[in-house]
Amino acid sequence: MSDHDSPKGPFPLITEENKFNAELARILEYHAMEIGRVAISWNVLHEELGQQFAATVSPKAQDVALAAWHAVRSDRNARDMLAAATKKLFGPESKFAHLLIKGVLNQMNSIEDARNSILHAPYGFDFNEQFEVFFVPSSEHGNPHARKLAEKGFVDEIQFTEWKINELRRFLHAIQHQLGHPEDARSWPDIPALRRAEFDNQQDRYSSQRQQQPPPESSQE
Repeated sequence: MSDHDSPKGPFPLITEENKFNAELARILEYHAMEIGRVAISWNVLHEELGQQFAATVSPKAQDVALAAWHAVRSDRNARDMLAAATKKLFGPESKFAHLLIKGVLNQMNSIEDARNSILHAPYGFDFNEQFEVFFVPSSEHGNPHARKLAEKGFVDEIQFTEWKINELRRFLHAIQHQLGHPEDARSWPDIPALRRAEFDNQQDRYSSQRQQQPPPESSQE
């Protein structure tokens, strides 16, 4: 065979190590997407709360209010600022203020711990006696975020947390709509309970909406 007829290189060396590394990359990509969904969902909801803050305290100069919102370094402090402004403007008897504070802000305070653990835990690969690969929180050195996740089915905890954030976002939109359309005959929505049983009942629909199924060896029982 002449040089002209030879196949073009370079060629990857196909080895068991390459296959193994490709499998690790596939598992890592899946879990990175799961963790990223939580981060994105939280950030979108928090930005929408900032827009609500601006509309509440400075409807004619919302860019000024948004600058103040974005200057607050702590998400919790920003939500406290929104709660205080909402109480002051709408009054203690306001249905909107009650639903925003109790239904959204207080429940975000409860979710925040799980969200922080998901985003700040160290992760790594582990193997069982059959050399099956698992992506797990690295809790062996006592990291508190990893320990919290390791005590639960952590992939399920990630998906449950994302679901709760998205349910709160839908609820926020519903009460904002009701506030802006007082002539609407519909009643104010109920505060979402965010129960595990409800999430479990919606798992099939929720998974199909997300269009991503976990590979069988990527999660730990």
